[in-house]
Amino acid sequence: MSSADVTGRVGLSWIEHSMRYYGHRSLLSEPGRQIMVSSDTVMLYAKVKRNAGKLRKIKKDGAIKASLKYFRRLAVLRARQLYFGAKLAWAYRTTKKNPKRPFFVLCAARTGSNLFISYLNSIPGVSFDLEIISRYQTYGLRRFWISKKAVFRHIRHFLHYRREKVRGGKLFFVHLEELKISLDELIREFPDAFWFVLYRKDILAQYLSYKIANQTQRWTRRINSPPEKPVQFVFDAADALAYRDRIRRNYQNVLASEAMCKRCLWISYEALAANPQKLFEDKVFSFLQVPPAPIRTHLGKQNLRPVAEVITNYAAVREFIEKAVFTQDYESEATPAGGGRPTKNKKPQMPEDRETTARMKP
Repeated sequence: MSSADVTGRVGLSWIEHSMRYYGHRSLLSEPGRQIMVSSDTVMLYAKVKRNAGKLRKIKKDGAIKASLKYFRRLAVLRARQLYFGAKLAWAYRTTKKNPKRPFFVLCAARTGSNLFISYLNSIPGVSFDLEIISRYQTYGLRRFWISKKAVFRHIRHFLHYRREKVRGGKLFFVHLEELKISLDELIREFPDAFWFVLYRKDILAQYLSYKIANQTQRWTRRINSPPEKPVQFVFDAADALAYRDRIRRNYQNVLASEAMCKRCLWISYEALAANPQKLFEDKVFSFLQVPPAPIRTHLGKQNLRPVAEVITNYAAVREFIEKAVFTQDYESEATPAGGGRPTKNKKPQMPEDRETTARMKP
């Protein structure tokens, strides 16, 4: 069909565009445009309308297919979790129960826990597993409709499944909160357990690392892997402060637990990244009661860029970042290398920055 079918200042391409994006009413009510629509144009409009209906149906079917794909993957994950749980329970019932003291790595995300566990697994006779109660892992647990007794039984079976002399697993604060399990309940259930408490002194760097990993969905990086694409985001002061307060509250709960502080070892990410071999020789080997050995890892640091290159609005929030307190330090509260509580149990004094927060609102 040619443009001769339509008179006026408007060609066929404009009519087709208007029919597709603005509809027939907008087309006819356009001021200053006199249009005589032929029979071919009416047929074209009907065809476009049918195509628009098909497009809406395709989008709807796509959303349904995406939902079905999600639930299918969820069902497969749940089936694998049930299979692995049955496998753990069978091994717990049929094998001899050797008296082994369990170890746990208790931490928040982006504190170097994967790096620390890779170092631990390089020691002969030591085996640690990643998030053993995570709902996203094949060996994890679902989030809803599960009792605390089932969670504790899963952890006990998981620790028994490993044959190494020293075995343990990683527990995230957020996973414990999802399952509504407190630290006191963990201690009552595992009174002979020992705890590695990992934290990061620079909470701002931890927050940026979390945002980058959450945006790229890459939580680890191998040493020889190619560098990741640079990621930037807008810094939200309220979200950063809420994240900081949540992280501090988690570790304050650890300090408030008398029984856990007697059997825990505090390790900072900064010390782990600076000289891991020295850290292990000074504290970790004696805490695990294993002979010293060289450690190795296949993991490397993910974010190597400065803060100014990660935050797009850094110039606007620079003063706020410099004045707000995004640090924590528990080294003075770290227990001796063999366990046991320090003679002076003073909680770390965190600087208050309410006035700074009130003054600086970018």
